[in-house]
Amino acid sequence: MKRRHRKKWRPFHEARAYVHKLRVKGKSQWVSYTQGKLPERGKLLKNIPSCPSTVYRYEGWKGWGDWLGTGNVAPWLMKHRPFASARKFARRLCLKSQKEWRPYVNGKIPGKPALPKDISPSPYDVYKNKGWVSWGDWLGTGNVATHFREFRAFASAREFARSLNLHGQKEWQAYIKGRIPRKPPISRNIPHDPYDHFQKKGWKNWRDWLGNEAVRKYAKR
Repeated sequence: MKRRHRKKWRPFHEARAYVHKLRVKGKSQWVSYTQGKLPERGKLLKNIPSCPSTVYRYEGWKGWGDWLGTGNVAPWLMKHRPFASARKFARRLCLKSQKEWRPYVNGKIPGKPALPKDISPSPYDVYKNKGWVSWGDWLGTGNVATHFREFRAFASAREFARSLNLHGQKEWQAYIKGRIPRKPPISRNIPHDPYDHFQKKGWKNWRDWLGNEAVRKYAKR
């Protein structure tokens, strides 16, 4: 009985260099090529496997983008910049919020440099346990998600609220929206909805919060 010999494939780097010259655009097109459905590119050489991910799995394989030369690399194989360096780049973009980040990474904000390949379009996922704090920290806006923000103690926050001399919940809502002139802007460490935040931390009612006897009708909620 004749012994079956293992097929001898080209070394990974030589095979990849040859494949780059074929200008195949993706995995699906590669399958078509190996099946002879792209005659203009010729036939697959016998010493180059049609399933390179299996043959070269431990000999240099880094994904289809690397194999075909398209530049696309699977997210889990990509090497990203250290967090501090990536955040420094993000802050230089002068984006205002997370809502602007998505259009930016899609190239829809003119005048901005393209996102480097070593910075993920989903930085939260990549840097979750490697320095990530919030979108405000990432973009340098200073905005912090409410659940991450540290607010003043109730007594201190109420003292600020009383200094505004507002006359009810409706005026408070107008105030936090900047609709009452000649009032100082609300501090970042005071919640916009004190009832929700201080409900079990000292909250009584709007009259107590604003310190004005004229707002009795807003006392119960």
